[in-house]
Amino acid sequence: MDMVASTARRVAALLSMSLVVAPQALAAPCANFDDTRNVAYMPYIQLVLGDLRAIDRSKGDAAFNAAVNALAAKYSRGNTAEDVRKVIGIGLFNAMAVKGEPADSTFRLACRSARNKLPPVNVLDPLACAVIAIDHSRKDLPANKQIANEMLELARQNLGVDPDPASARAAVMAVSGGVMGCLGEP
Repeated sequence: MDMVASTARRVAALLSMSLVVAPQALAAPCANFDDTRNVAYMPYIQLVLGDLRAIDRSKGDAAFNAAVNALAAKYSRGNTAEDVRKVIGIGLFNAMAVKGEPADSTFRLACRSARNKLPPVNVLDPLACAVIAIDHSRKDLPANKQIANEMLELARQNLGVDPDPASARAAVMAVSGGVMGCLGEP
């Protein structure tokens, strides 16, 4: 868990930079990939949504970004799997907000979390990694396509231990189709 916690702290630091830097032009996502992103990313964003909604938006974007950075720093100091997932949630929130791909640090943390099988073991961690692996320009890298395939397999393996079997099956079906469709595109 120390390596994951250390990575979570680095992600928080990098997220603070990504909020201020204007998003660069990124490759177009796969056709109809927004629904797949929503299914994979929203469970993480929902972990932090209450905290994000509590931030006073009337003070402007700079104050909002500073408050989001403070949340990421707070979560990255935590030692629980939920704290790690909340750091991932902030990274995914930022990506959705700018309509871009998640930061590399969020990608690494999400995939490491899936591989380390943070408790409770579930299908959402590998599904998020699979989607991030092929989000926007990442889909053009053969190594990322391999990661996406590996994570889909891990999600299928985790079906038997996911705490919510019905939702797990639905998520695997929804995300697998979108990821496989994207992997089949040129």
